[in-house]
Amino acid sequence: MTAQNDATNHATFALTDDSTASVTSPTALPAAADTLRTWLDEADRVLVAAGAGLSAAAGYDYGDSARLKELLPALYGLGLRSRYLLGVPLPADMMWGYWAVHIGDIRFGSERNRS
Repeated sequence: MTAQNDATNHATFALTDDSTASVTSPTALPAAADTLRTWLDEADRVLVAAGAGLSAAAGYDYGDSARLKELLPALYGLGLRSRYLLGVPLPADMMWGYWAVHIGDIRFGSERNRS
């Protein structure tokens, strides 16, 4: 693994075939952890990007059709049964409405999802 600073002082990371193989080796994990620690110590900012795993760990079930029906009855009426909307051709106003309700529920909802 290598880290380089570009002209705007953002760190960019590249995994080579050799370092990828070594990082997955249990004996290389302490060295990789030290490298990560150094990068974090030297960083001005850290951006963490994550997928559905974080919301799933919080109890959200994107496949919960009852919750979709409760929050987004118009989309449910169109036949959608989950929050996974990849490739669904929706009018812009419905897509923005979906995202507004979804983000409001995931980010600001006070209750755990019922799943």
